[in-house]
Amino acid sequence: LNERFSGPEIKIFHRVGVHPLFYSTTVFGTMRPNLTYLIPFANLAEREKAWNAFGADPEWIKVRRESIERGGQISSQMQISLYRAMAYSPVG
Repeated sequence: LNERFSGPEIKIFHRVGVHPLFYSTTVFGTMRPNLTYLIPFANLAEREKAWNAFGADPEWIKVRRESIERGGQISSQMQISLYRAMAYSPVG
């Protein structure tokens, strides 16, 4: 999963306005293997605009198709959560 994701996808992310701060995998727990990333957005509309641009990006469509042909479906499950930092948060 990490090998598949760490290629051109990251460059496409940045080009369309998706700028992750953090990439992680679960070391202990039930949801393994997985890839988790934290992406800041000012609001939901900004997130939707960036994700729609990513999903429609011709290079992403090509890379995704090639990845699936080589290794099967990219993920079987997605979980999306939106967070708001608290005033006392060091990243807020």
